[in-house]
Amino acid sequence: MGRWVATLIVAGYVTLQGSAEAFPSQAPQEESASGEQESVDKNRPSEPPPPAQSASVTTSSQYPLDRFQNFSAIQNGGPLPGMEEDRYIYRSGNLMRMQGDAAVPEYYITDLATQKSHAVSGNGCLQMGYPYKGSFPFFVSRPGVTYEHLPSGEEIVDGHKCHVEDLTIHSPKNPVVLHFRLYEADDLQGFPIKIENRRENAYRWVIHYKEVRLGPPDPSLFMIPDKCQTMAGFKKTGPSPKAAPPAKSH
Repeated sequence: MGRWVATLIVAGYVTLQGSAEAFPSQAPQEESASGEQESVDKNRPSEPPPPAQSASVTTSSQYPLDRFQNFSAIQNGGPLPGMEEDRYIYRSGNLMRMQGDAAVPEYYITDLATQKSHAVSGNGCLQMGYPYKGSFPFFVSRPGVTYEHLPSGEEIVDGHKCHVEDLTIHSPKNPVVLHFRLYEADDLQGFPIKIENRRENAYRWVIHYKEVRLGPPDPSLFMIPDKCQTMAGFKKTGPSPKAAPPAKSH
């Protein structure tokens, strides 16, 4: 039991801490003018200004992934290295279940509303105070966050005709601005079957979704045992430090 719980704790700590490392704060670098540009013939006629950019950027407080409250899919890739294997994911309202293709039952359930998770196995259950990494990027949705939407054309992905959208995410509590590119499948009501990190100078992750089924999953998939060990409780059950031997009298 202790070894299994320790493994879950290590996996859990990687979750949000690793996700934060995947989006380091980067200050934009200013480009300096070269000497060649300064020596351009001043008598040369000035070029006409570039055409104004189409006002197609829209801002909203609605996270696009919040539209999909009930679905199941196979997910591949993620914001951290080592997430290239296929994983089964399910969503029912605010609850998400993530599991691998393991012989022993083992899965994680994240509550997107509370941003807390449970790790469940045949050997026990552990509560964690943060979302599990497999629920990314669905857990990005937060109150007060604003989203900029920019249509970026169309593309065929895995046989699906997709509308491509660049999504820029601004959070008042996080100075890091996120930039995703969503490939929204027309035949899946706009479900993003591919999501890319488009933020410069950051880890270039890509997430793919396949075998997407829209609709409520089996409610039994989201059952949590009545008794779950907390991480605080686990720390208390660890071995106590040995007392120092008494000093020898001379």
